[in-house]
Amino acid sequence: MTFIQKLESIDQMVDRAHEMNKAEMVEVYHSNGDASRFHVIKNTSTTEEVCTVTDRYSILQHSDALNLILTGIQSSGITGQGTVRNYGNNVVVETYFDNLTVRDHSQDGHIQLGMRFTNSFDKSIGFNGTSFGWRQSCSNGLLTDRMLPNAPHISFKHMGNVIERITASIKTFVEDMVKMEGSLLTIMNEAQNEIITFSSMDQLITFTSQYTGSERRAKLVFDLEPIELETTKWALYNSLTAYATHNEALSYNQYNTIHEGAQKLILSHLPPTPIPLTI
Repeated sequence: MTFIQKLESIDQMVDRAHEMNKAEMVEVYHSNGDASRFHVIKNTSTTEEVCTVTDRYSILQHSDALNLILTGIQSSGITGQGTVRNYGNNVVVETYFDNLTVRDHSQDGHIQLGMRFTNSFDKSIGFNGTSFGWRQSCSNGLLTDRMLPNAPHISFKHMGNVIERITASIKTFVEDMVKMEGSLLTIMNEAQNEIITFSSMDQLITFTSQYTGSERRAKLVFDLEPIELETTKWALYNSLTAYATHNEALSYNQYNTIHEGAQKLILSHLPPTPIPLTI
């Protein structure tokens, strides 16, 4: 089960960093007793052996990643809040900034811009930072790295001096966040004005399944986040992001698939009446 903490300040997030899962590199030996050139990454919090790596691999602890990013954000004069999603071998930290907001006219509120970063022990992600938004009106998170061509992004494998490379990238990332506002507003306005009409709930589920990974998952989305058959692309997009944001039973892969699918949806050119799709 995912362990999710919603924290009211970046200081609180720093204070909780020590609670993250930790990993260590364990020697691997051949049957004759000789040491192998490979090592095993072991999650010391769960005792799980996560993956096999070579000498080139450098562990970046979740707590170190959390402290690096949050310290960099604070040094840029930014205050904010965030959510920590601890999946064990993967951790996701969503931060949203008080002094970087975009007006959300669909709900007469604001979207706080920020940064979502992930860190992985199992080589699936490494360290990855993407632009992020938080809709104040409904507390939905949204990714923007695919939606916006000018969205900042950083990504590092766990090799070499990963801490030094991440530290050097944070300031530029935060500076580039400021340039996103106009592009995000344009996409939001277009999606709010784009009407889509479905003939039935089955058609809505079939159509949406290409963005959720399956029809079963699409049905679960609308069970929790109902939507009208005549709707806007923005409303459909927000059903997906609300489900991903508030469903604590999702695995990391499910959470990420739906957020990525929501971005794919917002960028798609949809007919006014979608034709049922065979997935």
